[in-house]
Order: sequence, then structure tokens, then C-alpha cells
Amino acid sequence: MEKSRLNREICGVLICLTALLITLSLLTYNPGDRSLNTPSGAIDTNNWGGFVGAYLADLLLQGLGLSSYLVPILLCIIA
Repeated sequence: MEKSRLNREICGVLICLTALLITLSLLTYNPGDRSLNTPSGAIDTNNWGGFVGAYLADLLLQGLGLSSYLVPILLCIIA
């Protein structure tokens, strides 16, 4: 019983941290950063999420468009 509650709390924290990473990545998105569809000679990224954030923000914006800004909100609601 107690282990189940602990597992739910750990999942909730992980989902909130994922939402935070997505939010930071989307807010600091730079089209010049290296990503799957943007070949760039730049080694450093301007995204606060690093290269993972640059790829994540690019995938979300290319796949969902501006509605990708709703993903972190939905994740927080789920958490």
C-alpha cells in the first residue's frame, strides 16, 4: 500500500521535471541550433536544455506547432 503511493509520487515528480524541461526548451528555442532538420555548424546551443532541449523543442514545434506550448500544461495536470 505504502509502496504504491511512493511510486505515484515519484512518477508525479518525474512528470513535473519533464514538463519543466519542455517549458525551458520551448521558451529558449533558437532556429539556428543544431537539430534533426536544421544542419548547423554551431557546436554550442543557445537552448537552456542543451542539445537535448534543442532537439526536443524542434521536434515539438515541427510536429505540433504552437500547440506544443500546451504539452507542459497537460503534463502538470497529469502529474
